[in-house]
Amino acid sequence: MGLLGDLFKDKNSNINKEIENLNVVIKEKELEIQRLKIETQTIKETYMPPKQVELLEKNLKSLREENNRLKKEKDEFIEKIHSFEKDNSNTNTKKTFSLDKFLYKLSIDEFFSGAKFNLIKEFLTSSGIMFVQEMESVIDLPEFKKIKNYSVAKKKYIAFRDENEVCWDNRVSLCRGDKIHKVFKKSRKFVNYLADNNIEFMDEMENFDFETLIVKGEFTKPMIEELETINKEYFKIYKI
Repeated sequence: MGLLGDLFKDKNSNINKEIENLNVVIKEKELEIQRLKIETQTIKETYMPPKQVELLEKNLKSLREENNRLKKEKDEFIEKIHSFEKDNSNTNTKKTFSLDKFLYKLSIDEFFSGAKFNLIKEFLTSSGIMFVQEMESVIDLPEFKKIKNYSVAKKKYIAFRDENEVCWDNRVSLCRGDKIHKVFKKSRKFVNYLADNNIEFMDEMENFDFETLIVKGEFTKPMIEELETINKEYFKIYKI
């Protein structure tokens, strides 16, 4: 399964779990219905007060209705998954990517985002280390080992370096680059234009045709030149 499949499975794992849960409940309801049907038939063949028979039939009817509702809900979940698959197939066929193929640098601030790593980040920044991929040169420095939470930071770095172990948000950034709004935050108009065209990550900007902005986006030439400069600078700094 390709990346789109992996992403889709991750984004819709809750829906899949819900469907599994519904299948279990539906099965239980069906067994209960069968039990009540047998019990009702048995009662009809023997003597029982009419009110008790009526109650059993009412419970059986209620169970059937509930089971039908659950089956409908399950079908709606399945339809929703098919809809997502269709949307992804239509909108993302132009470019796919691997969640294990890191193409972009990850900043120290993003990698060590927790407050407990503040001193770690200060040390790395003062040492000229801006990205996690640059940490190898300082990881075993004696002065670094004296910093609070060094052992935790090193363990986190080693897991990233040797096993590609990293949180989901960081992994997406490593594969697709930063989100558009972070890089072009000074131009809301441009960010909105990209959003309208289903462009979310910088990886989709590598071969972007800025000249189309003159006609389609109604941007001025100076604005386009500035945006193009920001774009080129980003790939120069962040692309591995």
